Amino acid sequence: MLYWTLCDWRVPLLIVLLWDGLCALGVKPTRWPLFSQKPLLLAWNVPTQECGPWHGVSFQLDLFQIVATPNEGFVRQNLTIFYKDRLGLYPYFEAGETPVRGGLPQIASLSEHLSEMQKGVDKYIPNREAVGLAVIDWEEWRPLWIRNWGAKDIYRSHSRDLVRQKNPTWSEEQVGKVAQLEFEMSARKFMLETLKHAKHLRPNKLWGFYLFPDCYNHNYLRFLESYTGRCPDVEVARNEQLRWLWTESTALFPSIYMGTVLRSSSSGRQFVRNRVKEGMRLASSGGGVARPVFVYTRPTYANSLEQLTEFDLVSTIGESVALGAAGIILWGDATYATNKTTCSDMNTYLQGTLSQYLLNVSTAAELCSQTLCGSHGRCLRKHPDSDVYLHLSPLTHSLKRQNGKLTVTEPLEGCTLAMRSFHPEVLLLFGLLSITAGLQVASSFAQAPFYWWNAPTGELPLPGLPLGGGWESWRPLWERNWENKQVYKEGSKALVRSRHPDWSPAQVEAAARVEFQQSGRKFMEETLKLAQKMRPNGLWGFYGFPSCYNYYNIKSINYTGKCPDVGVKERPIFGWEPPPLLCTLKKPKTPAARPPGREVLLYSHHCILEALRAADQVTPWQLPVFTYARIVYTYSLEFLSKDHLVYTVGESAALGAGGVVLWGDHTFDKSKATCDAVKSYIDETLGPYLVNVTSAATLCSKVLCSSQGRCQRTDLKSGAYLHLNPTAWKILSEKKPEGGTNYRLLPGLAGLFYFPIPSISAFLHFGVSLCHPSPWSRPPFSSPLGLQIVSLALGLITVLSRSVSVSFRGLPLSDRGS
Repeated sequence: MLYWTLCDWRVPLLIVLLWDGLCALGVKPTRWPLFSQKPLLLAWNVPTQECGPWHGVSFQLDLFQIVATPNEGFVRQNLTIFYKDRLGLYPYFEAGETPVRGGLPQIASLSEHLSEMQKGVDKYIPNREAVGLAVIDWEEWRPLWIRNWGAKDIYRSHSRDLVRQKNPTWSEEQVGKVAQLEFEMSARKFMLETLKHAKHLRPNKLWGFYLFPDCYNHNYLRFLESYTGRCPDVEVARNEQLRWLWTESTALFPSIYMGTVLRSSSSGRQFVRNRVKEGMRLASSGGGVARPVFVYTRPTYANSLEQLTEFDLVSTIGESVALGAAGIILWGDATYATNKTTCSDMNTYLQGTLSQYLLNVSTAAELCSQTLCGSHGRCLRKHPDSDVYLHLSPLTHSLKRQNGKLTVTEPLEGCTLAMRSFHPEVLLLFGLLSITAGLQVASSFAQAPFYWWNAPTGELPLPGLPLGGGWESWRPLWERNWENKQVYKEGSKALVRSRHPDWSPAQVEAAARVEFQQSGRKFMEETLKLAQKMRPNGLWGFYGFPSCYNYYNIKSINYTGKCPDVGVKERPIFGWEPPPLLCTLKKPKTPAARPPGREVLLYSHHCILEALRAADQVTPWQLPVFTYARIVYTYSLEFLSKDHLVYTVGESAALGAGGVVLWGDHTFDKSKATCDAVKSYIDETLGPYLVNVTSAATLCSKVLCSSQGRCQRTDLKSGAYLHLNPTAWKILSEKKPEGGTNYRLLPGLAGLFYFPIPSISAFLHFGVSLCHPSPWSRPPFSSPLGLQIVSLALGLITVLSRSVSVSFRGLPLSDRGS
């Protein structure tokens, strides 16, 4: 679940922070929006008007620029759907092969049809100057012969019968060819003349046919595991045959209704992406400006009342907006208003998750249009297949209900903010043609952290602090690009296939794998080299590397925390190592559901061990490992317990990590209450523990390593930690006059010994005799353990060992020794 509350909603995590293009570069101009300053039109086309008088459920629909119902009898609407019996004399066959108005476009009278159109248009759009959308929904037959399959084959068989009656001596081949020619010519003329006459009757309406264009990419029903979402090449070619239709239409209305089989999956996202991409491609057909594309979707899955998940709101609405759609039409039928329950369910969904997401994405579209296009264009991806979306940043905006209305507000309260709006450097890049993912908030759509302190200046915030490269879209090993990263495999194979169309699938995949891994390696290697050259005093590395992938079955009673063997064995495949003296970043995540301490410990322990194992392969010095952790449980604002601090920060220290980065986001400064809660946790729990473990690390380094290394467990599998002995040391906290807290470390033996004998005995007793060598000629900080704060990240360089007991503020916890 997203970390949302109705009255104070944090915008979801898929954030637009950077765009890398210029407004309308290489994109065909499109027509002005129907509504000023609204680059994205939202339309509600669901018959919920019945819910009020019949079931006592009223809908608040002020978020939509167009509110209309598809039901019979409603006129003067800004969105009008002309079904088969509402516009002219559309020919078709009823069930049982009963022809209506001749059944076939070859037989129907076009002149009578065009004359009758006046009545339908005058009834539903009585004002000739009316502005809005006019959608012709004719679904009985398709204008291309080959596409009338299944139940629509009746139009091909009757067309052949018509030819056969006139030419009884012809062969079946002759009959078929002529029947196809006559049908397609008549269908084309029927649809073209309908569009021309409709535009003549109501010139300010945007006219087009529902479901046109279609991508026919429903083959997931047979091949879900290998489904790519691509429009079959043959269907793309057939859409080119309909160029006459795209050029005559003044708007296109593709459909992206999603079936439950695609629920919350990358396949569902690919299904939508390729349908919208095909619509956008064909919208630029012919001369003049590109036609706007209005995407039909549903608030529920197709043929179901199950509401779209948050993931699929992004996969449908978010995907369409990111690709440049001019509008979203949410359509529904009478089943949504069947009874009080269906009305209430839909209203709850609309007022909650759905309206929050719609306001988010529509506001982001407006801001982007204003900023980069001067409100003279809309934003779209530069790379259509990238998994990036146009959403607000939680750094600058939040959604709140005020007087019952959902609005976008700036965060005017809470902790001191570094910026009240997007940074000017970022704004220059924000907007039109490409997006990169951004800062993490409490959301199921979590992404990697984006370091604001480094983005505008390019300078090191502190000497020697690790600089993280948060690249998570793809992984350099082919096999690790699973689930939503599968697109990089498919794209690589498509690239090889385009050059070698005669190759077998096995040959294509083998070549794609080699090319991808070689390019991925080169890209990352050269990035590191250049970064190190540009900022030689920084410790450079990639966030999330190495990864252990040991989150599997964490709730199982048999969970061991060990990295899967295949993950460990894959590392030598690289055949290369980062340059020396770079930091390796790792993020041990605390599970959302607060599993028992054993699982947290096993998870963290093996994540850190794998990072240390990888770092040890580099010469002449082992790379320092900086683990990433949070002071709250994932997807919550509940702070880590004392035990779990030991199992994350303490475990990192005991195993020999070079530091711990305590990372957080702006949910911590959402309000004065959250600020006070964080401050209280630091003062009372986190601060004393950090002083405890960092002081113990420093003392151990001085005594056992002569300050030339850091202490590490002799037995890495033991359960001992580097903590001060509470019988020898006491931590006092003192409030500073100007605010904040100082911590003083006092020896418990009246200061007789700088390093008390009991602590030395404790260290020696537990066998901490291994000093980790470090390149001290280039120390990141003046001591082996320092505490640094950057934005909301706490950078802490720790030196590690173990003692008799765990102590917070001088109070011992139970012995963690094994």
